[in-house]
Amino acid sequence: MTRPALIPGIVASVFLLYALGSQPYGYYNFMRWIVTIAAVVVSFLAAKNEQKGWLWFSVPTALLFNPISPNYMSKDEWVIYDVLAAAGSIWAGLQISKQNE
Repeated sequence: MTRPALIPGIVASVFLLYALGSQPYGYYNFMRWIVTIAAVVVSFLAAKNEQKGWLWFSVPTALLFNPISPNYMSKDEWVIYDVLAAAGSIWAGLQISKQNE
């Protein structure tokens, strides 16, 4: 059994947790791209491996962090979503699996 969503989940989590500190504005824009791309990849892998329940996490995550139509909140509000998305990304990465043939 392999875990194809683990790398995107870890990458997104690292960027999300690093965002908890005080970073330049450009970092947050870059992070949005990384997290959105990772969430789309996780969505694709979940659907491909017939674990569509993970779409309830990955699609809203991609929409929340999307850089095209950004959501604006205070730093205190973003902290909650950053931590939840980081934890969810790791959890999805560990749970979405591909059975070896």
